[in-house]
Amino acid sequence: MSTQTDTIELDGNTYQVKQFGAKRADAILARLLIILGPALEKIDSEDEADLFRELTGAFAGLSRNLKVPDVEWIRDQMLEGTTWVRRGMDQNGNEIQIPTPLAQCYDTHFKGRTASRMKLIGFALKVNFSDFLAELDVKSLLGAALAKTPKGKRSSSPPGNLGSSGDSSTKTSDPE
Repeated sequence: MSTQTDTIELDGNTYQVKQFGAKRADAILARLLIILGPALEKIDSEDEADLFRELTGAFAGLSRNLKVPDVEWIRDQMLEGTTWVRRGMDQNGNEIQIPTPLAQCYDTHFKGRTASRMKLIGFALKVNFSDFLAELDVKSLLGAALAKTPKGKRSSSPPGNLGSSGDSSTKTSDPE
């Protein structure tokens, strides 16, 4: 059995995100659905323009109802076990990699770098839930509202690459 570790390069920094175990992933997914579910439950439009307005309203409602402890919990869960791979020099002047647990430096490392923080959290979501998200049909995610939408009006493809704006990522497996 191995633990998957994915690596991403963001703004010149390298991060390694370890995949959660199944039990932990289940618990995190359940809590994420509890947090996000109420924001999506009022979406019931058949018209694409109305649906867009309802989605916008749902996310606005999420921002009004999202509590600081929820944001902190999501951040802490998604980034636990994430490593910032710093670059440095050894005593002989050779470049070396210095793995640093992100929890030790998160506050100062990401100060003023909101976009990078969100990209990394998005990447951690992708690392841990991409197979689940890929299997979901947008219609099942948003419910009956999209099921009523005529075919050809909307793609049922899952959202694209999270954190994809020029960022690169790789996968490795580490023995447990």
